[in-house]
Amino acid sequence: MNFQSGLVGREEAGVAGGPASRSSDNSNAVSQSPPPQEGYPAICLVARGGLPAEHHPSERTTEVVEGVVAKEVKKIEPPTELPHQKWHREVAELLRRRERKKREPRKVYLHFPGFGEPKYSTCGVVRYVLACPRCGSVYKRIQFKCFRDECPRCFRERAKRDAWRICERITEYARLTWKWKEWKHIILSPPQEEAKELMKTDVGIDKLFKTAVKLLKKYGFEGGVIIFHHKRKKRDRRRGMNYWRTGPHFHIYGYGRLIKSSEFYAETGWVYKNAKRGRKLWGLIFYLLTHKCCICDENNNVVKKSVRWFGTLALNKMRRVAVERRTVRLYCKKCAEEGEEVALHKYDPVTGEDYGVFEFVVESYRYKLNKPPPNYRKLIEDDGDGG
Repeated sequence: MNFQSGLVGREEAGVAGGPASRSSDNSNAVSQSPPPQEGYPAICLVARGGLPAEHHPSERTTEVVEGVVAKEVKKIEPPTELPHQKWHREVAELLRRRERKKREPRKVYLHFPGFGEPKYSTCGVVRYVLACPRCGSVYKRIQFKCFRDECPRCFRERAKRDAWRICERITEYARLTWKWKEWKHIILSPPQEEAKELMKTDVGIDKLFKTAVKLLKKYGFEGGVIIFHHKRKKRDRRRGMNYWRTGPHFHIYGYGRLIKSSEFYAETGWVYKNAKRGRKLWGLIFYLLTHKCCICDENNNVVKKSVRWFGTLALNKMRRVAVERRTVRLYCKKCAEEGEEVALHKYDPVTGEDYGVFEFVVESYRYKLNKPPPNYRKLIEDDGDGG
């Protein structure tokens, strides 16, 4: 019986398990088995020569026994946290969250953007001058920017950047859902006396936001962006000048159709005005961001957001899935009228040194709608198992 081609059974001499062969002078038996080959474990070498069950204990089998004993055994470690300990930890965490929500309201201070001081000495300093190398006309002066609401020199740049991002998110939602109509600009005003008391604390401002969003979604608005303003601009006709007076209100740009304003006021006590749809969305959002409310603490640090998303445009309903980058060049308008296409160059504002063609990278984001979680209650009721 051969276990492998080229090997004989145990009845032939010289194979482990069979009768040992003797030398010509009747000396002790000499094993004729081939030497152990590299790459095979000891148990495989035994199986090639004969049946492992028929082997007698010898020096040869000690390797196999030792190999079996030396085999690694996985030790089952006891869990570091028992079930009742895990439950106690989770309950303690829930209690801590509840206490955090019940903490005392913190007093806040409301300002317009640009209320602080520049963070860097270079804020507003001209970095490059864009000019045409052919006709010499100056197009723009590029400055250093920090993009902070507190900076009086850079808050407009922050408003421009945020306006582009808001417009991009709105247009992406309209492209994904094919909802291009019924977008409108709403001015929503709460009861003034109550709102003036609530906006003194951070908890009160959160309550105002939640109430406004709840009413908008209840009476027809699906989603959009909401911006909080703490003052209104008024016109003094006698003096012929504008002034600001305290008057908390919200500006909403979103999708939906509300009920009549008279019915809305009769049911909620809030007043809304339909400002219709702006001609240029970016210009409208930029204007609203230039005088939004900055909610700060006693150290003039911004602690709450005054621009938030709600409904179908909330941050958990849409996510970014891709970023597209493209390089853009600017060209001289005067030379273009004359039939020449000349790219603008950047020059040093002091020495006038030419640094070459001016290029910048434009980033555009692609969004995707998140799938809503399943409504288990509705599924059970449809199955007929619900109560």
